[in-house]
Amino acid sequence: MNLILTSALSGAAGAAAGAGIAWLVGRLLRRRPGWLPILPVLGIGIALAIARSLQPSFGDRLMVEMDDLPSVQALKAHYPADYEALRSSVRGLPADTRADDVRARTAEVFARVLRRQIPKADAESIYALQQVTRSYSAALRDVDARGCVAMMEGDSAPPTIAEVRRPDIERADMSATARVLIQTATKPAPPPTPMPFEDLLRLSAAALATLPERDQDVTIAILREERDPRTPEENRIMCDFNLALTDQLLALPPREGGAKIRAMMAMN
Repeated sequence: MNLILTSALSGAAGAAAGAGIAWLVGRLLRRRPGWLPILPVLGIGIALAIARSLQPSFGDRLMVEMDDLPSVQALKAHYPADYEALRSSVRGLPADTRADDVRARTAEVFARVLRRQIPKADAESIYALQQVTRSYSAALRDVDARGCVAMMEGDSAPPTIAEVRRPDIERADMSATARVLIQTATKPAPPPTPMPFEDLLRLSAAALATLPERDQDVTIAILREERDPRTPEENRIMCDFNLALTDQLLALPPREGGAKIRAMMAMN
């Protein structure tokens, strides 16, 4: 199996960045350039805050409610300029604003901060973020397999994420985001050492081996052809491969698994 994967991935040397797991294959194949946000930041607390805040001074009241959220508290304490940007964006919202519109505005601010801070996240913080990404992606599998693949490759959350939001995932989302914001502001991690390519191949081979034989063949063909999945079935298979690849890392203790994710991020 290692020889097959070596053939599928040979000659690849993309600029690895971001934090989804399938980026390690996609970027090595030069499929998705640039850094893309890891998370659909902030959780269902925003929608709950809206429900509690339908009062004349909607924007101000909404900001008061948001100040109780862990991720907003971390932003306020450690990133005052970004907190002010969030406050300015939210305070002008009219009372008929939809929850998704609030999410979009807050996500834009948090994604900007995360782009700056993710390179300084330590192993445990990266591990927690990857758990959240894995939870969202697994929930998307049967709803939007293409969205699952995109999210695991580091793209922003697809619109269908609204169909799979659960309070437990969104609480974990807010907690992981707050952790990264606090840790990177108070104790930034040093740059990681890139993972040897042989280690990447071993992880990929182990993930591939968990799939049915036919799905293995489809996965190898897609990787060898250096392309995105084209059909619903191919997207479902690549979603399963990406989840299996993530599971190889999340099966490890947080410090060890997170260190490996950081090492993948450092590959170039």
